[in-house]
Amino acid sequence: MGDTGGADEEKKKKERGPNDAKVLAEGFIECPEKMDPYEQFAKNIKAFRQFQPEDKKRRLKHLSEDLAFRGRRSIRKMRRFIAAERSAMMEEQKKLMKARDAMDAARHETYPSLPDFDCFQYFDVLATFHQNAAAMLSEHLSRLGVGSPMAAAAALST
Repeated sequence: MGDTGGADEEKKKKERGPNDAKVLAEGFIECPEKMDPYEQFAKNIKAFRQFQPEDKKRRLKHLSEDLAFRGRRSIRKMRRFIAAERSAMMEEQKKLMKARDAMDAARHETYPSLPDFDCFQYFDVLATFHQNAAAMLSEHLSRLGVGSPMAAAAALST
């Protein structure tokens, strides 16, 4: 009886492959010479299939097929884009760059000495404009004999 247990263990060891001890000891995975690693993997998958339900197998199969289909379709779309649309897009971009350069040149020809306008200068100009307008309004209202703009509006409405 002890002999059959040892034979079973030897058989299991042989099925696992010659690198099993090396994998466990060093974590170095290498397939033996003249042996396909995918064959070993396929054997393991076939052994595992009996524990997986049929509906899950079918779903995984459809998922795999769907992913492959989507991948091929995406690659096809990328190839079409590179072949046709990318060249057209590059031509349009070149036209746009030429038009932009022409517009820049025209702007510099039209306004050769346009100073850089500061935002605070703009607000200062608006403030002085507002102060001048308020002074002119109060002067005009005093000539009319009205004290405030609200009084003028009330006088006009009656």
